Amino acid sequence: MLISVVGLSIDFVVLNLTKHSSYLIYNATFRSSTLKSTVSERLMIPVAANDVAFSAHAVFVTSVILFQIAIHEPDHFVTQASFTLVSPLCMQQGSQKLSKIAIGIVFAVWLFAAVCFLVALPTHYWLWLISVFEYIRYTDIVTFHFCAIGVSF
Repeated sequence: MLISVVGLSIDFVVLNLTKHSSYLIYNATFRSSTLKSTVSERLMIPVAANDVAFSAHAVFVTSVILFQIAIHEPDHFVTQASFTLVSPLCMQQGSQKLSKIAIGIVFAVWLFAAVCFLVALPTHYWLWLISVFEYIRYTDIVTFHFCAIGVSF
């Protein structure tokens, strides 16, 4: 049995995990009963239960793929001294490493989300915070398309 992850972009998987995680936060929070009770009756909740299931499934599958990259290239992910998995930000697959651009994007996205959470915490702007996670998802999608265009030409 030949097991290989050669050709699978680590950058793509990590950015995809970021995108799907933000989408899961958006969907799960919008479907929560706490938010439904605080939202006006006139506001339609645009998230169905299958949206939450899809995003949870996407996060799970993307995490499994990231784990598979780690276990099928163990020489690049395991430290010789402690035999523990290295952080996904330090991943290297063959001659491929997680790029500094991808690290920067993931760090900037989650730093932005943390700052927005800290802004929303005292003011209770929860709907605004939820929309931030949707904008993160849209930004990641646009980033993917521009990267794909750049790689194609």
